Amino acid sequence: MNGAPLIVEPWDGLPCLPIPGYTLNRYSIYRTIFIEWTKWIKPKANWIGYLDLTAGPGYSRVKESSKTDIQVAATPIIALKTEPKFTHFIFVEREPESYNALGKRIKTYHAERNCRVLPGDANEIIQSAMKFLEGHCLVCVDPFRPTDIAWKTLEKILEEELWDLLTAYPAPLTQRVIGRRSGRLYVPGVHQHMPPGFELNIKKGALKTSAKFCREKICEIFHRSSIHIIVREVPYPMLFCTKDFKLADQIYQKLKIERCHDEIIRKE
Repeated sequence: MNGAPLIVEPWDGLPCLPIPGYTLNRYSIYRTIFIEWTKWIKPKANWIGYLDLTAGPGYSRVKESSKTDIQVAATPIIALKTEPKFTHFIFVEREPESYNALGKRIKTYHAERNCRVLPGDANEIIQSAMKFLEGHCLVCVDPFRPTDIAWKTLEKILEEELWDLLTAYPAPLTQRVIGRRSGRLYVPGVHQHMPPGFELNIKKGALKTSAKFCREKICEIFHRSSIHIIVREVPYPMLFCTKDFKLADQIYQKLKIERCHDEIIRKE
C-alpha cells in the first residue's frame, strides 16, 4: 500500500513500545492526516495545537522484526516532525516508563518546542489537559482496549468547536469474545467506550457494523463529518472527525489518492 513514509531512526537506547507489524500502516495514515491537517489550519491560526491522550514513549519497535537497532516514530514524534508545524504540544501518558522515556526524548531532541508531558490516565486528566489549549487542536487518541478510553472522554473532545479528533475507533476488543456472563457474550468496558444505544452483536461483519454506528452517532450528536479508514491487516478502523466539512473533504481526497487503505467511508 502507498502512504506517507515512516520515520525510521537508529535506536536511541530508551524504551520503545512493542507493536505488531500492521501498526506501521496506521502510522503512515496518521502521518498523512497530520500533514494535511496542519496545511489546512496554518493560514487560519497562529496557535496550532496537538494533544495526544495516549502518547506512549514516542517510538515503537516491531515485535516480530529481527532489526533491533532501529525505532519507528509513533504519534508524538510524528507530530513533532510534521510540516507545517504544530506550535504547541500536550502529551498524556499513564505508564511511568513510557512517560519518562517520552520526556527524555523531548528534552534531548525537541527542547526548543513548546511541549508539556502530563502523567496520568486520559479519562482522568482530560480536564487538566484542556486548560492548556487555546485554539485549533488535533486530538489523537489511540486506545488498545475499550477500557483505555471512555465515551465521556471522547464527548468532551467532540463538543469543542475548534478541536478535531483522530483515533483508532472502535477499539479492538469491541469485536472480541473474551468471556460469558449468564450464558451471554461479555466484553468488559465496551459500553463505556461506545456511544449511547450501542448493542453488542458479535458476528461476521461486526467491525463494519459498529463503525457505522459510531459514525452515525457522532454525526447525529455533534454534527461532525467522520471518516473511517479501514485496512484489512489492522483489526480496528481509524476515525477522523471534524466540524469543518471542507477539511474533511481535503483529507478524504488525499487518502483516496494515496491508496493507503482497503476502504474509506465518509459520513456527513
